[in-house]
Amino acid sequence: MKFTRGLEWGFLSVCVMGFFFMNPVAPAGAAEMPTAEALKVGSNIPPGVVASMHELLGPYLVLKAAASDNITFGFGNHSICSQIIPPLELAALGPEGYIVRGDVARGLVCANGNPLDDFSQFSIGAAFAAYDVLQRMGFSFLHPLGHTVPQQLDCASLLSANNSTAPHFRFRAFHYHTEHPLEMVDVLQGADAELPEGEGRVPWSAMVPEVQSWFTWLIANRQNRAEWVLLTTPEWSKNGFVDSELRAHRLRSLTDMGRTFGLLVGADVPIIEIQQHGWYMAKGSDKADVQAADIRTRVDWLVQRAGFDYLATESGYTEFEHPKADVMLRLMNDLADYAMKAHRVHVYIKCHCSAGQQCPGYPDPRDPSRAIDFNQLPTLASKNMGVMAHTVQAYALDDPTAGAYGNTNYGDMLDWMLWEAANDTREVVYHPETNYWVNVDIDVPLFLPLYGERRLHDLHLLAERERHLQLPPGRISGVDYFDSGWEWGSWLSDVVAAGAAWDPISKYSDRTAAFRAAMSPLARALGGSVGERVTAAVAGLAMAQGQLLIDGAAGSFLPDADEIKELSGFAYLSGRDAWSDLLHDIGVATTQVQKVNFYDHKNRLYKHVAPLLSSMNASFTPFVNELHEAARLHSPKASTHPLLQDLLDAADMLLLRVRFTATLYEASAPTTTSAERDAALALARQYISIASKTVARRMEASRVQPSSRIYGWRPNPTSYTFGYVWTVKSLYYFWRDYGMVERGSLEARVGPCYLNMQKGTDVVFGGGVYVSEALRKILRDVPFVGKLVGDCIAPPSQEYQFPRDLYK
Repeated sequence: MKFTRGLEWGFLSVCVMGFFFMNPVAPAGAAEMPTAEALKVGSNIPPGVVASMHELLGPYLVLKAAASDNITFGFGNHSICSQIIPPLELAALGPEGYIVRGDVARGLVCANGNPLDDFSQFSIGAAFAAYDVLQRMGFSFLHPLGHTVPQQLDCASLLSANNSTAPHFRFRAFHYHTEHPLEMVDVLQGADAELPEGEGRVPWSAMVPEVQSWFTWLIANRQNRAEWVLLTTPEWSKNGFVDSELRAHRLRSLTDMGRTFGLLVGADVPIIEIQQHGWYMAKGSDKADVQAADIRTRVDWLVQRAGFDYLATESGYTEFEHPKADVMLRLMNDLADYAMKAHRVHVYIKCHCSAGQQCPGYPDPRDPSRAIDFNQLPTLASKNMGVMAHTVQAYALDDPTAGAYGNTNYGDMLDWMLWEAANDTREVVYHPETNYWVNVDIDVPLFLPLYGERRLHDLHLLAERERHLQLPPGRISGVDYFDSGWEWGSWLSDVVAAGAAWDPISKYSDRTAAFRAAMSPLARALGGSVGERVTAAVAGLAMAQGQLLIDGAAGSFLPDADEIKELSGFAYLSGRDAWSDLLHDIGVATTQVQKVNFYDHKNRLYKHVAPLLSSMNASFTPFVNELHEAARLHSPKASTHPLLQDLLDAADMLLLRVRFTATLYEASAPTTTSAERDAALALARQYISIASKTVARRMEASRVQPSSRIYGWRPNPTSYTFGYVWTVKSLYYFWRDYGMVERGSLEARVGPCYLNMQKGTDVVFGGGVYVSEALRKILRDVPFVGKLVGDCIAPPSQEYQFPRDLYK
């Protein structure tokens, strides 16, 4: 059945006592049964939403219908709803606001909403209203790569619905960080996916439905923007694909698709930042006129040929290196002013939290006695350049950060954001993370609902500070969530964060209650006592994570501001790779929190590590056990059961990581005997064996198939040679820690880059020539020192195999 905007379309299948989904088979006699409710669709519903509703509702068949069962649904600006949703009442809600209202006497349910602005062809608010109705019927949109369906639709309760709502923030986006080798890294570049050796390729067109699913998820969770990073590779630069007509056409089809859902679609393209294969704009010259021409050419391509609605960009050469302030300001202004003048396109620049980069000769307007921080240099740029205040990892704006990226906390970032909002006219957007990926969380893996809870806290804090400072409504435009994938339960934090962007004002004084309320989409999807128990357990786990992973509060001991730099729980559960260790050791960068190492027995804080790990185990275990108890009451046949199993597996891996790490510290303790050490190492191997079985189950159940796209060691457009959860499949972080405690090889004992998995030069120098593997081969032929240093340059060309490569 095809749809035409503004016309009525009836269903053989909406809202009664039973259903068949996807491949419906009607029971005997069904053909004689009466049809169900009529569905009226107005002309302001985005066509992608209309098609999605058709797909979702179409398979439902009428198995039982009576006069009292029949309900008429009106979506959008259809005339049937003009009386129960008066246009003036709707308009008073403002941009994107919507109303869902039922009328029992008429058997009518209506949903309509306002557009983003006066220039919008369709109404995104009407799209939000439509998905609100679908979720009240029993559909859920929790995982970005697939919805879940109810066993039967709940329509009768909609007749008593009366909900009016509008967003707090007008900018609500997810930045899908394709500099990391994520689920959709290939398709969002317009490229096919090359699988591990011998497995072939996945065509670009076969992956497009995943993007459509993500767009559906964004609208269902009331977001209005989608954004990702565009990359280049040496191969693409050589063969011309990077700016080819084929790539532009494929990207244009994705941006067009986003607009059919009502979304604005943005591209993150660095100006001169060269790291991680970013497709930077100004290249090959340091002359101002040449750089400006390069920028104009790239902007024209992005807007006119690829069809992006807005642009984001990055500052500096890398997160830690930058040109002179006058050069960077000129480049910012060239980009922002040209994009606005030539195309009426807004540009936003990421302002990182990496500390210690001042700009001599450029006073900070907040305090002219000091030089401005380079990351806040856009304060001095053209007003056409919006700013995105970027924080990393789970930490909230008022949390201690234990030294991550050189910060003790993000207080200055919060103050700067509020100062910009109060004293400037440019757009101000908050840009926090819902996971970090590299070493810290999803690729260990760690189940961290703490991320969602801290994002809820952040937006509540920003809304309260806005109100306290009496800022005009909307001076902080909103939030752009930095997202690094959805495996291992990470989708739950995205759901919570999305809801917080719509309504961050907590009605609860208690953090736990507020977070439980924010997880209502999950509770509703699981249903009844199962949903309540699961969300209560997850909320309890998140609170315990805050106390232990951020504050390091084990028992009666609370680390002070100096001690927390080595005693936060994150330090002991997060993974460590060779480059994070090396950069910290040589004092170049500290991207993650530090720890007291296994054999650092003389450290005055060593005695606190075992109690901290013991407290994690004691605190987390009851909540994980409760998740399993609640799951036993949930039907394995329910469409939501795979999501619940995902949470269970992720929670189990969290506990395994805690117990595994505690066992390694026991094995390496100074008082441990040889026999006790051997027993502890054997127990650690048992934990790895249990973890491997859990990982195998999750790989089989992954919504990305073949799962080797994300779990495999494979070529991809990023600067990494593996999918973003290859470290989970291989249990790399478990085995590396084990090898460092066991000390079964020279590299494990003294190597600065033991089991390196990154091509350092390719990560730093972006789309340049691949040199890492060649340098590694040359250096490893040099006796002793050359071998150790060579390992720092690149991993082996072939995938690591454990435990074999602990000793090779």
